[in-house]
Amino acid sequence: MSKGVKLPVSNNLRKAYWKVGRVTEHAANVRKDWQHKFTTSIVRENQTIAMESLYVRGMTASAKGSADKPGSNVKAKSGLNRSVLNAGFGEIARQLEYKAVWAGRTVVKIDRWYPSSKRCSSCGYVLKSLSLSTRQWVCPDCGQSHDRDLNASINILMAGKAILAGADGLRIHE
Repeated sequence: MSKGVKLPVSNNLRKAYWKVGRVTEHAANVRKDWQHKFTTSIVRENQTIAMESLYVRGMTASAKGSADKPGSNVKAKSGLNRSVLNAGFGEIARQLEYKAVWAGRTVVKIDRWYPSSKRCSSCGYVLKSLSLSTRQWVCPDCGQSHDRDLNASINILMAGKAILAGADGLRIHE
């Protein structure tokens, strides 16, 4: 069959496409509604908002695999990419910024290379490495137990306060 010839599309197939489109549109509208409500509540409840400047394009880059296994983990990475893009981090950051300006709030962006997850929020010790699968860790310096995400949020808040106070560098020791 040549490239220019189109196959006829049945009415049932047309209806199926239309239904899928409606479900997809509804999911997008629910996501947008949640993003607006979430960012509005954050801006209303806080004078200062500290957030990490995430590099979404890098986070969703294709899995390259290794020299031994090229293309390994591609399926798992595509699922992670879908989740990252579905969360809409970039849109949430954009909405926080413009709503903060409207409300006269301050937004502080923390560099994406700041070790927010690896840094102990109690003593400042920075782990040399911390895998993404590690959700809990104990500081080898002070013995404090940390939930990875809660610890990162505390560190981002402290870094934002330090930047607002005019700190040049943040205390990090190994």
